[in-house]
Amino acid sequence: MRIRFRSLSEFLLVLISLLFVPSLFAQIDGADCRSILVNRTFAGNFAGYLNLPVYSGEADNGSIGVVPNAGAGWISFLPGGRVINTETILVGLLGLNRDRQITGNYSLVWDAKRNPAVCVGAIHASDGSTSYDFQLIVASDGDRIEMIHTNTGLIVGTSMFPMHEGNCRNSTVKGTYTYNSSGWALAYPPAPADQMLSNYVPGAMSGAMRFYPNTAPDAAFPDAAIGAGSVAAWDTLSANGAVLPSLRTMTGWYKVNRSCMLSLTLVDGLGNPPFQIEGFVGQRGQIVYAVNTNTLEPEDNGPPIFLMPITLTRVEAPNEQP
Repeated sequence: MRIRFRSLSEFLLVLISLLFVPSLFAQIDGADCRSILVNRTFAGNFAGYLNLPVYSGEADNGSIGVVPNAGAGWISFLPGGRVINTETILVGLLGLNRDRQITGNYSLVWDAKRNPAVCVGAIHASDGSTSYDFQLIVASDGDRIEMIHTNTGLIVGTSMFPMHEGNCRNSTVKGTYTYNSSGWALAYPPAPADQMLSNYVPGAMSGAMRFYPNTAPDAAFPDAAIGAGSVAAWDTLSANGAVLPSLRTMTGWYKVNRSCMLSLTLVDGLGNPPFQIEGFVGQRGQIVYAVNTNTLEPEDNGPPIFLMPITLTRVEAPNEQP
C-alpha cells in the first residue's frame, strides 16, 4: 500500500513527529506514573490455580497437588505508594478465606523500552503472615489494571476496573443482568480420576438475574437481611460436560451495603442448598464482580463447592420496572 501526501508540508509534519517520538519516549522512560491510580479503588474477580507443592516448597505433601482457586475483591491505591486490598478467596480442598485484607506498597513507572510504552509496576503486600507479590500494567486512562501473581506456585491473573464511587444501596444494583461463568465444582459423587483436578470437575453456567430493590423477599427466606430486595434468576448449567436438560430457575434476596459490597442468596427448584454469592459493585452499578462462597459444611467450613467467578453485566430488558 502506498501512502500519498497531499503536500510537502504534510510530509514534513509527519516526518518531524516521527523523529520526536523516540526522544519523547526517552524523556518519560522510568518516570513515576502512580498518579494515574492514586486515590482510586478498583474491583474484580479471578480464577486460577495453586500448585501447593511448589508454593509450600515441599516435594511431597500428601494427596493435594494442583488445586483450582477463585475469588473477588477490591483494591485501593493511596498517596505515598500505599495499597489496600480486600478479597474473598476460595482455594480448592483447603477452604474459604472471607474478606481477607492485605496491605503494602506499590510502584509504577513508564516503561518506554516496550513499544507501545506502558505504565508498569509491582505490588508487595502482606496479610500479616504471608507476603504476596503482583505485577501490574495500567491503562493510560487509569480505567483498567492487568494483574498477575508473581509468587512461586500461584498461577492467577485478573483484570480490575473502577469500583462504584459513593454510598451504595440496593437501588445501585437494579434491573436485569446477564452472566456467564466457568470454573470448577466439587465432584459428588466422584468422577473418574482422569476427569478431575483434585476432586473438582470443570463446570460452566450462563443466565440472567433480575434485581428488585424495593420488593422484599417472600416468606421462603426468613433469614434474609433487613432491608433486602428480591431476585429472580435462571441459567443453563454444565458440569463435567453434562448439561442440565432444562433451565434452572431460582429466586432469592440480595443486599448492597454502603461500601458497595453485595450479598446474594439464591434457591433453585432442584432441592440444592441455598447458593451464597458475594460481590463488589462496579462503576455506576453496571457490573458486579462476584464469586460463589458455598462450602461443603456450614459456617464457611470445609472445601469450597464451587470455584467460579461470576461477572454480572447490566442489560436493558423490555418493560423493565425494577
